[in-house]
Amino acid sequence: SHCRALLSQPLDTGASLRDEDARGLLAVGEALIKIDAGQPSGHILQADVLTAMGSYEEAGDCLQNAPQPTPGSEAARARRGLLWLKKGDAPAAARDLQCLAETDAQELCFLLQRLEASERRSLSQAAAQEANTLLKSGQPEQALGYCSLAVLAGSSDAHHLRLRATCLAELQEFDRALEDLGHVLQGDVRDRDLPTQVEDLCSQGRLLLRLGDGARAAGAFAQALKLAPTLAQSSLWERPGRGPTAEAFLCHGQTCLEEQCYAEAWTAVENGLLADPEHSGLRRLKVRLRREASLGCWL
Repeated sequence: SHCRALLSQPLDTGASLRDEDARGLLAVGEALIKIDAGQPSGHILQADVLTAMGSYEEAGDCLQNAPQPTPGSEAARARRGLLWLKKGDAPAAARDLQCLAETDAQELCFLLQRLEASERRSLSQAAAQEANTLLKSGQPEQALGYCSLAVLAGSSDAHHLRLRATCLAELQEFDRALEDLGHVLQGDVRDRDLPTQVEDLCSQGRLLLRLGDGARAAGAFAQALKLAPTLAQSSLWERPGRGPTAEAFLCHGQTCLEEQCYAEAWTAVENGLLADPEHSGLRRLKVRLRREASLGCWL
């Protein structure tokens, strides 16, 4: 709408709401309240305008007068969060803004445009901190909104994406977790130290394994083992464990053998034996590959 367009200029651009536009928008808000006082839309519009003008106390008064509870109550609550941030209380802001992070990300992004870069940083940090606390106390459902707020306010920072991926995995939303981790892995490798790169790949493999994609899981594990064998072994022995890791490589190796991709099958076996040197299935497959090599099936 025209009202939303006028209020959608990010603060980082240096754009500000013109006085005549502000007066017009306030009049629209007043008209909406007169038309239907039981709906919060007029109060919310007026609060948005006053916030854009820097009149935070008046904006708070508008939100206080908004009817509750209604379908728009979360929108009003999120705007109260915006005002908390303007007062310097990032934890309180995160508490109110996270309510939109999973239910209406578009509306939340509209509100985040009204923040300075430094305000967004403090908000994302506060949201991530609360998400961490909730995850450690075994409350992933409550943590998810904070995780998503941290991602949106922090411009999809890798740390926040990893945090949300962890939360989503605990909620068994493996597809979404894998998508977040995919964004991390697509980022500049120079921004991640070696242990972090290895753990990202191991995490990706674990998620793929949970989704039943053993071949791609083995590929992710293999990349991790190639980067830093000892680090990768340590991570994989902890989760998913020696047995499941070795089984993923065994299945992949057997598939490669059936397709006569002997070199790939050999690599899968070697990687699997790094995970579990005593795995009988892998040892048998290695013997078979050696036998076929001696018969000239592959060089």
